Amino acid sequence: METLNVATLDVATLCDQVMVCPRCKRLSMAAGAAELCPVDGHAPVPRSVRRAHPSDDLLGRVLDDRYALVDVLDASQQTYIAVQLATGRKVALRVARSGQAGGEWSGMRVYEEMRRSAELTSPASVTCHDAGDCQGLTYAVFELLRGRTLAQVVAISGPFSAARVHHIALQLLHALREAHALGLDHGDLGPDRVLLVDQPFHENRVKVLGFGLARMDRPHVHPDAAGDLVALGHLLAFLLTGAAAGAARDETERLGGPLAALVARATAAEPAQRFASAFEMDRALRAITPGTTLPLAHGPTRSPASTRRPAPLRLVGRLRRARPHMTDILVGASALLVGGLLTLATLPSQAAGGAPPPASAQVLVARG
Repeated sequence: METLNVATLDVATLCDQVMVCPRCKRLSMAAGAAELCPVDGHAPVPRSVRRAHPSDDLLGRVLDDRYALVDVLDASQQTYIAVQLATGRKVALRVARSGQAGGEWSGMRVYEEMRRSAELTSPASVTCHDAGDCQGLTYAVFELLRGRTLAQVVAISGPFSAARVHHIALQLLHALREAHALGLDHGDLGPDRVLLVDQPFHENRVKVLGFGLARMDRPHVHPDAAGDLVALGHLLAFLLTGAAAGAARDETERLGGPLAALVARATAAEPAQRFASAFEMDRALRAITPGTTLPLAHGPTRSPASTRRPAPLRLVGRLRRARPHMTDILVGASALLVGGLLTLATLPSQAAGGAPPPASAQVLVARG
């Protein structure tokens, strides 16, 4: 194990560096790469993690001699942070016990679902790296993401603006279009299944969690594409209003606007009135520009007195102030033109010995 100079570390940092084997309780210091306990072959985990999950019997387990479970990502979904031993890369690993999955959700079934999930290339879909069946556990391996679910963000910040909902909906439909074309349905789409990713320079980037995993939790559920679109409609209503599922649709109808009409169609009681596919819903959404949906929710407003004078009015004012100078220029140009014409008209008569031009014409040219 790696040794650290304790004298150079503060107490908080030192505590974070202490690792414990979940099985034999052996203490060690954190190393740069994943190292297994020399006593029992388990993976040491941070001591703080073990204290937070004292009864979790999967922490420290190594699956298929490849993935070491070193932290809990979501206890309710049995999702862990794992280290791929060959590369040291951290991944998200979702597990289901054999008794829990059971029935039709067998190891072969999870392989089939995960193979299709691995074909997803949409930026809004989570990348699936691997899947397996080991030690009575069925597991799936995904890219590790950081962020908050849409449910968490709305709980903290309130409803989203229509423009923000429009942007997120386009991403979600992109993911659904591709997944449905591959015959892969979600079956559990909701605000707690969409992650707003912490990613520099990419605000409002979302990722759909759980493609192919609905039956891992509920073996007798049969997801379908039509159900995904209805769930998306309820999700958009929730983002617009922040209301619970039962009241969100009514609140959205009260707001009105093209986006509210799209939500109403997606969640219509009669299946014949809903969108026939993700492609159709995507076309309807793209026909709505963010500026023509709903006003920005909870956005700042300006009073008429504080509103600046529009640019066209300022331009007109400038033209009015400049008008006397322009008038002098136009009068002078007109005088030159008239004087020139009169001079040309008198040239033949002067050549024949005629009289000079009238005095009034000479004065007019002089003024020009």
